[in-house]
Amino acid sequence: MSGGGSNAGFGKSWILRLISEQWMRAKSKLSRKIQTRKGDDRISYLSDDILIMILTRIPLREAVRTSVLSKRWTYLWRSIPYLELSTNLIREPDEACNYWDDMEKWVYTVHHILDSRLAPVLSCKIHYQYIVKFRDYLEEFVLFLCGNGIQDLYLRSMVYYKFPTDAYSCQSLKKLTLFRCKVVLPPLFEGISCLTALTFIHVSITDDDLERFISSCRLLESFCLDDDWVTKSELRNLRINALILLSLEIQSSMPTNISFIHVPRLKNIYYRPNLFFDDNDANVFLELLMNLGHVESLTLELKSYFTEQLCRMKMPKSLPAFKLKKLTLKVDFDVANFLSCLIRSCRNLQELNIIITKGIIQENVEENFWERQGPSEGLMYHLTTVWINMDYRISCYGIGFMEFLLKNAYSLKRMSINYCKSLKKQLEAEISELSLLQRASPHAVLEFKTIVRRDL
Repeated sequence: MSGGGSNAGFGKSWILRLISEQWMRAKSKLSRKIQTRKGDDRISYLSDDILIMILTRIPLREAVRTSVLSKRWTYLWRSIPYLELSTNLIREPDEACNYWDDMEKWVYTVHHILDSRLAPVLSCKIHYQYIVKFRDYLEEFVLFLCGNGIQDLYLRSMVYYKFPTDAYSCQSLKKLTLFRCKVVLPPLFEGISCLTALTFIHVSITDDDLERFISSCRLLESFCLDDDWVTKSELRNLRINALILLSLEIQSSMPTNISFIHVPRLKNIYYRPNLFFDDNDANVFLELLMNLGHVESLTLELKSYFTEQLCRMKMPKSLPAFKLKKLTLKVDFDVANFLSCLIRSCRNLQELNIIITKGIIQENVEENFWERQGPSEGLMYHLTTVWINMDYRISCYGIGFMEFLLKNAYSLKRMSINYCKSLKKQLEAEISELSLLQRASPHAVLEFKTIVRRDL
């Protein structure tokens, strides 16, 4: 028995001594790593990959200047995967501009940057603001990027510029943004095989070319069209045929007819029509809404001149049933008839956001309008969140709308009403009235928050 106890004690002592020695060695090694001589350059211990990642977070002009730090830094900037080629390369933002000198300097600098590359450029933004004389150089730069693995290309031109024909065969592109370009598809265009996101801002393109562009890019998930009245666009009929398109954003001042040929996966739409030209265009807008039965999230940003004409229309009691789960409405004033029609059509509405940015009272809506409206199935059983932002004092039937929601939304969890601080005294009576109102949902939380106008 005594011998066994002695051996156990020896074994325990040996294990403790081994652990102690291992711990002391680890502590000594850690101390040597932490302790550095005064003046040591700790950045030098970082790998090249980390240093290159740091360089991507500073302006390219400053990144190039790091080449004088040491031999190791001489070539690091040449492997930065993200480039922004703008006038900031040749002068400070607040520095005086010499147009002719800047043109030549910019072209020379971009040539030097691209010729010095040691790794592919994955993402590039080109801000081109010079005259026709230098368009050939711009084409050269774009084709260089397309031939060297570019995945994300943003091209902004201050003058209309024809996108290079050879660039349409760039199969590495995943994201393409064109600003003020003329797009003419080559006859044998078969799509950009990897493209998932496409944005056209003030782009000149025909109906047929746009339809062919979208339908030929079979991995396209997101498309944005931003078109204003100065655009040299021939676009009048937007036909969308995209098998896996998920998100669509359209901001247009043109009387564009929008047709969904085949968009089985489309879930999110943002639409901002800038103006109407006649009553027929308003009817086109309603026809568009009637074709959104499969969309789950809809944002409508309606300007005053648009909503004024919309309010003069005789609205249907409801539209074909929507699958909408989220509705966001940005309006210059309350559009009670239109809003009532939309809500009545949404059978699965869960979230409602309304942003009121101008307090113009509709004279053609009765004060007790919302008291006479019947709730929809979606409002009664599915609506859980309401968010209302007010930049100006809301009209009496706007308050009636809030009361309508509180009285009929049985599943409501939160209603948040945000208003400008300057309106606090004006809204005291309305806030008190809403706070005391009996709610259909026992779990509904009503909150009021003051915000500054720029947050709206």
